[in-house]
Amino acid sequence: MDYPFKGHGPLFLLLVAFLLGVFLGLAAGTAWVAVGAAALVLALLFAAVGRHPFATALSVMVLCGALTAGRLPLADPDQVRPFLDKEVVLRAVVDEAKPGDAGWSGAARDALVSFPDGSRSVRLSKVLLSVRSPDAVPSFPSEVRAAGRLYAIRNRGNPGELPREWSAMAMGVQYAFSTEGSKAVFLRPEEGGEGLRGFFPRIREKTGRWMDRHAGRSDGALYLRALTTGEVPPYPHPMVALLRKTGLAHLLAISGVNVAIFFAIHSFLVRSALWILRRRHGTPDLNRCSTLLSVPVCWGYVFMAGAPVPAVRSAGMITVAVVLWNGLGVRRADLAWSFLFIATLVASPFQVFSPSFLLSYGASFFLIAAFAGMPREGRRPTPFQRVAGWAKDAIIASAVAFLGTLPVSAAFFGSFPAGAILWNLIFGPVLGTAGVMGAFTAAVGGAFGIDALGAPVGLVAKGLTIAL
Repeated sequence: MDYPFKGHGPLFLLLVAFLLGVFLGLAAGTAWVAVGAAALVLALLFAAVGRHPFATALSVMVLCGALTAGRLPLADPDQVRPFLDKEVVLRAVVDEAKPGDAGWSGAARDALVSFPDGSRSVRLSKVLLSVRSPDAVPSFPSEVRAAGRLYAIRNRGNPGELPREWSAMAMGVQYAFSTEGSKAVFLRPEEGGEGLRGFFPRIREKTGRWMDRHAGRSDGALYLRALTTGEVPPYPHPMVALLRKTGLAHLLAISGVNVAIFFAIHSFLVRSALWILRRRHGTPDLNRCSTLLSVPVCWGYVFMAGAPVPAVRSAGMITVAVVLWNGLGVRRADLAWSFLFIATLVASPFQVFSPSFLLSYGASFFLIAAFAGMPREGRRPTPFQRVAGWAKDAIIASAVAFLGTLPVSAAFFGSFPAGAILWNLIFGPVLGTAGVMGAFTAAVGGAFGIDALGAPVGLVAKGLTIAL
């Protein structure tokens, strides 16, 4: 196999032209139409000449970027200005939040900001909600009603600090709302009795109760629960503080690597079951059947865990790779990566400033670059060699993903965790692989109520507690 991503350069040049058109359109403000018109004239000129088809494509992509900038739902500053730096009331819906030292924050959608007397209001697509509270983070999604202050997100100009406007653009917000925990009320929306919106939250709650019954509330059990249902312990929890101090806090999040391991485990089990059932009657293509049957289960795990963005990206990448293989006969993980990377930025250009986007796609990029081009062994390995190979691949994957994304982590979070390199190399493969295998068992046992799987889950939780 050739080197991964070979021949993808023209696609990424088209993407750069699209992003250039987006930011030129934003910089032009209300004159974004002029930027689009200039790009259209260039495209027509290159098309008339007929000698530079790629230049014509670049001009068309700049035009598409300018049109995208024109359709972005930006709030009118004149309408929002009367509500800034005053006591106002917010009503919005928060889907997920991130804990912090003094409280938590999250993007609130369908935001309605009004004066306390209700005399005037303005509707915003999203605001960044910050709640200062010593209590634990409430369960989400929730409808929030709070009294506080609305202000524009601006950079403070601190040396070495990335502009806060970048993070705000990545979340799709222009304004932030700050309040105290005592001034906010959270209402749980009614879970739909039918459909997927009600099905997966019920499964998540059922699995959480099953894990409490069989694994307890030890550090290992809480870590396992975070990888199974997406419920992360509170920020001040000793285990969270320990993982943050050692640079291993990313292991608490359901990342793309977790989804990939989950998919590989289920695919292996399905392949083994098909071989046992059909070994005397002619076995089908085990690889194709196992991957096709594992894709829906992989998405079910992602939705049960609350559909975190990195997990959704990884599941989408796996789905595209499986479709390319089974539909077109192309086994190219790099094509799936490039397709989703470009499609995500075209749909949401500001994701280029999102640390979550850069870290998840950056880690998968280096993993594909490290493993996709490896030559396959011709002879069949022994069981010991196979286990040793899996252990070696786990260590290499952890090192490649961590070291490859280290510059992005240092740039966005303002630190270089030199000690975390050693901890990730030692404990990353152990906690990651064992945690996902335990999460797979807990997800199956909790979703279907299989108490026989409680003992293995409890054993994994005890082992993780010792490792932590």
